[in-house]
Amino acid sequence: MLNGRIWFRLVRVRKIGMTDPVSHYLPARLPGLDIEVALARLGNDTELYLDLIEDYREMLKDFACQFRGFAAGLDAEGARRGAHSLKGAAGTMGALILQGSAKALEQACKQGDLGQALALLPQVENDIAEVLDSLARICRIHEITD
Repeated sequence: MLNGRIWFRLVRVRKIGMTDPVSHYLPARLPGLDIEVALARLGNDTELYLDLIEDYREMLKDFACQFRGFAAGLDAEGARRGAHSLKGAAGTMGALILQGSAKALEQACKQGDLGQALALLPQVENDIAEVLDSLARICRIHEITD
């Protein structure tokens, strides 16, 4: 779910000697995103945040389909790992509401209750849609393409 490119980008070290001018073009919050929180988690590295958007959008677009695949195969552990990855990435990107719904999804999977997990999935999908809309706004502002 959370591919190696995102992890690589999260662990690389960057040093910015001056205030990052790009950050002046990012709002502190958008629906479903607390960008201020995300930037604090990323060492106020706006460029890194913008770099992560493309991979994060792909992860979000694929999540529900992949999750349903795990559930259909009765793979509670695979579903749990997917929800866990979603929860972590959501936290990194400042999608705090999505992070909370992913946590509930992860808990249901951890308990082996795929029925409950599938009942929670529509809320996760709504949260994902809200985050994707906000990320699309950022992409338009910064001319990030799919």
